[in-house]
Amino acid sequence: EETETAVPVEKAAKNAGLTFESKDGKRTYFFDDYNPETKSGTLKLVKTGKTKKIIEISPAVHNSVVMSKDGNSLLYLQTSDKNDDMGVLYYWNAKLDEPFKVASDIDHGTFGFAGNEEWVVFIQNLNRIEMQGDLYVKSLEKLKDEKVKIDSAVCRIYGTNPGGAAYIYAKD
Repeated sequence: EETETAVPVEKAAKNAGLTFESKDGKRTYFFDDYNPETKSGTLKLVKTGKTKKIIEISPAVHNSVVMSKDGNSLLYLQTSDKNDDMGVLYYWNAKLDEPFKVASDIDHGTFGFAGNEEWVVFIQNLNRIEMQGDLYVKSLEKLKDEKVKIDSAVCRIYGTNPGGAAYIYAKD
């Protein structure tokens, strides 16, 4: 959904710290209808250029959004559980017709871009009592490829090297 003019909610979202802006300043992602109790709202994009356009990306997005370095891509959770942070992980890029569903049963803060941002790394099936789950990677260049399991009993992801061949994470 595109509209031609920016709405006051964009400024309110910036003031509340609920925005993600690309380094070049051409894209600002923000939450509309943000609910602090559920920590979610409708995620929108403001594209600046000759005209300012607002594009709705997705409703019911949890505020644990990860933006790529260039600001062209996002990873986000949608459809949170009753604790407001377990949901479905999506990948969004303006080149896609619609957001791509990466995986379900994902907790907030357990996902990110890997390598040179051509991969997503995430913990799935996190047991909140033991704080352990399964670590996976998935290609964002070949979306039809299956996810690849890296390890089990993983509790936290710290990052990857730029080539994506090494993953730094904690177990147990």
